[in-house]
Amino acid sequence: MKTFRQLLTLWIGLRILCVAATASSGLEAMPIERLDLQAKLLHTVIRFSTQIPEQLVVAIVYSAEAENIAQDFQKELLALEFNNRPVQVELIPPEHLETLEPHVNVLYVTPGNADRLDALATFANNRGIFTVTGIPDYVEAQKIALGFGEYRHKPQILLCFPAANQAGHEFKNPKFLNLQTTGKLRIIK
Repeated sequence: MKTFRQLLTLWIGLRILCVAATASSGLEAMPIERLDLQAKLLHTVIRFSTQIPEQLVVAIVYSAEAENIAQDFQKELLALEFNNRPVQVELIPPEHLETLEPHVNVLYVTPGNADRLDALATFANNRGIFTVTGIPDYVEAQKIALGFGEYRHKPQILLCFPAANQAGHEFKNPKFLNLQTTGKLRIIK
């Protein structure tokens, strides 16, 4: 019995340290923590673009503190198909961005990249890559085209027209744009 209590105490202590480490890591909070939902929303929203890619090829640029988020998001994307083809995904740390494959058409930016946001946006714009994130502040700063937040405790799509246009994507579909009236979509101009 004593061994069980010791293990339980150790386990609780480790959990507290993990939570404290995550809180002190400086990662921005993602209002929509469910990465499966983010993956499905990206999959759906990109279909409303005027530049629907033939195949969805996503690079996930991650900070060291968010590597687990990148890996989890990769798993969610790999479970999807786009135009009857598997979604391709690669993980890339920001310092290796220049090695990014030329066929990548979506760049997902994880938490922990606030200090690199300008460089990431410039890189993506120069290559015509559509940008996505789970951090609403990145979209509101008009650096990232698509993000996911909350409105009245429900998921909200944030779409920055200037950033999307930089990547050659326009969203004109009335059915999609009408989501603004319900609060499910917020356009940033």
